[in-house]
Amino acid sequence: MNTAPNPDVAFLCVDPDLGAQPFKVTRRKGKWVKGSMTVTSTETLNPIGIIQPTSAEELAQFPEGERRRAMITIYTTTMLYMSEGEDFSDDVTWHDEQYKVMRSDRWRDYGYCVAYCQKR
Repeated sequence: MNTAPNPDVAFLCVDPDLGAQPFKVTRRKGKWVKGSMTVTSTETLNPIGIIQPTSAEELAQFPEGERRRAMITIYTTTMLYMSEGEDFSDDVTWHDEQYKVMRSDRWRDYGYCVAYCQKR
């Protein structure tokens, strides 16, 4: 078994020399009321991350119907979430455009997250 510590690469996600920039996250929690999800609380976060267009190789991971709208990929130390249980997917605002987190790969052992977001 490998007992070597995980390398700390999270600092790269917030390095302005690598293109890190601020963006806004709206996180909503909810509960089921009469068969539909109702928002019970909203939180706004202002993280920093590297944001770039989603590559063709990354797009191939999504069903064809979800590839019609523009997508971005975000590398950040802030964990971003897609719909899980009673939580809504995080909404990302970047350059005055709204995006919904469609997939989030949370690399907690390394201190960062890669989120794939689709334009609303």
